[in-house]
Amino acid sequence: GKRVLRRAHEKFGVDSSASLEYPADLISSIVAPLGMDQNSIFMITDGQDKNVAARLSADSNIGPVFQTIPKEISAVKGDLMLAILSDVFIGNPVSTFSLYIAQARYALGIENSYLFYRRDEDGS
Repeated sequence: GKRVLRRAHEKFGVDSSASLEYPADLISSIVAPLGMDQNSIFMITDGQDKNVAARLSADSNIGPVFQTIPKEISAVKGDLMLAILSDVFIGNPVSTFSLYIAQARYALGIENSYLFYRRDEDGS
């Protein structure tokens, strides 16, 4: 995954770490302009990197509206429906699950799907 993102950074200038680390400022920069910064944020995860969820939960802006989908109630079909029908989808570009979700959203005409991210020169 990291090699693919490194190539995407070299070729297209995408941020090679944001889509793996999901920094709080990235999430805020996506949802705030849409007027959705006070809406619930659900994270569907395979649990490989628990630091991401812990960091987002602890963030002063995102934490109050952030939660992960518990493994006990997580199911592939339910997770897919939640992600496909969400108002905003922020996915991992090296995840086939995320790519499928973004493709389904595109096919259904649902906007606000984010997989690759670029930072401005000032880091925002």
